[in-house]
Amino acid sequence: MKILFSELRENFKNKTFTFNADDINLLEVKFKNNLQKLILSVSSENEEYYVIGKINSIYIETCDRCLHDFEKAWNSSLDFIISSKKNASNNYDVISFNQTQEFINISDILRDHFFINRPYKKLCKINCKGLCVDRKSTRLNSSHLVISYAVF
Repeated sequence: MKILFSELRENFKNKTFTFNADDINLLEVKFKNNLQKLILSVSSENEEYYVIGKINSIYIETCDRCLHDFEKAWNSSLDFIISSKKNASNNYDVISFNQTQEFINISDILRDHFFINRPYKKLCKINCKGLCVDRKSTRLNSSHLVISYAVF
């Protein structure tokens, strides 16, 4: 996702950007909608642009226990600095640029942010029961499931 420097210099607040999910190279992730919305605010000081924002999106995940596909929300906030200085702040992610660039690409920041905030264990619900280990691999979450026990 690219942002023009002419836009950054305006120091905008709560500006909505729309981008294609394919632009951030999350090839293994399927989004519910291909167009994503990102709300950003920018303030600048001494050729450093402080960017804060939030993204709200829905993607399709596969449960690690029952292998059922479910929708998962990607609701998170992000902050980073776009700077031409060599010694930018260490408290933020920093994207370096030179004064001749027309735009800055924040796709890497978005991709990294997604994977950092993605749960390690992907569950359709907290109490997912998983699959039965029979030949049919029955989902144990089904309400109409009848379990019979053999008596020995």
